[in-house]
Amino acid sequence: MDKYKSDVFESVDHQWRLVLYPSENKNSNGDGFISLYLEIEKPEILSLDWEVNSEFKLFVFDQNRDQNLVIEG
Repeated sequence: MDKYKSDVFESVDHQWRLVLYPSENKNSNGDGFISLYLEIEKPEILSLDWEVNSEFKLFVFDQNRDQNLVIEG
């Protein structure tokens, strides 16, 4: 699997999805790493000068080390 996209979910009046590259994101120099993104759904329907400020936490469980990685934005 090259890329996985979650189902769309809504938060703060916007629709989002998680995008996961389990091996690497070749477009972003992610060789040897997983890449996880929070993506806004259908940005083309928003105005040209749109901006969204958000706070989020992503938790990734590392089975090899038996610990969580927390990513905040």
